[in-house]
Amino acid sequence: MKNNRILLALLAIVMAFGACKKDKPAVPSLESKLLGKWTWTKFEDIHIPADPADVTVDPMPQNASIEFLAEAIQNNCLYNEQGQGATPYHWTKIDNNSFTISSYGNVVFTLTTATASSLIFSNELTSPNGVKHVIRFTLTKP
Repeated sequence: MKNNRILLALLAIVMAFGACKKDKPAVPSLESKLLGKWTWTKFEDIHIPADPADVTVDPMPQNASIEFLAEAIQNNCLYNEQGQGATPYHWTKIDNNSFTISSYGNVVFTLTTATASSLIFSNELTSPNGVKHVIRFTLTKP
């Protein structure tokens, strides 16, 4: 009987402490946000301060796509424009929301939107003539 009381007391303590612990929701990794084949739908070049007369929005060529593969693969970013064959690049993780692509040198891109159907990343930079601007890429799942 004494053993049962001790066992019940231990069980109550375990349940009390176990019930209070809240699991943190898992934060998706950068790789899980990027992976897959995306249709490149829009490129924007926006000057800062924003000037509506000085914004370039280029629709991308039909069937232009970017495919992000696992980071461990050498050429893990495949750009394909109008079915002419994929040009390989390499993306590298900086943190859970930013990365570089080898074709852009050391430019760090930051994810602003990452859903199952939409990917938007951008970079703020200064041109050689001192004009600050943001370049933004919009991609969607085909």
